[in-house]
Amino acid sequence: MTDYRFTPNPIIVTAGRVRFLAANVGTVGHDFTVLTPDGSGRLAHSELVQPGDRVMFTVELAPGRYPVICTQPGHQELGMEATLIASPSQSGG
Repeated sequence: MTDYRFTPNPIIVTAGRVRFLAANVGTVGHDFTVLTPDGSGRLAHSELVQPGDRVMFTVELAPGRYPVICTQPGHQELGMEATLIASPSQSGG
């Protein structure tokens, strides 16, 4: 996370249990919030990450596309949003 974007964007992961390390390399506090695919609710929400700090959290994701935003006042409006793509796992049988 930086002021006011997520990198990379899109964020591509394999569906299932996903562990995120959200590092803030910006100059103000940010959070990392994964919304439901339709954007109506929260699936995961990090604590406020101060500049230079990082936080780890885990979320279970079904295959699909999820909006990611920073919920700090005004940050989403400044462009701090991304798309999280959870691809189906490819297990070799």
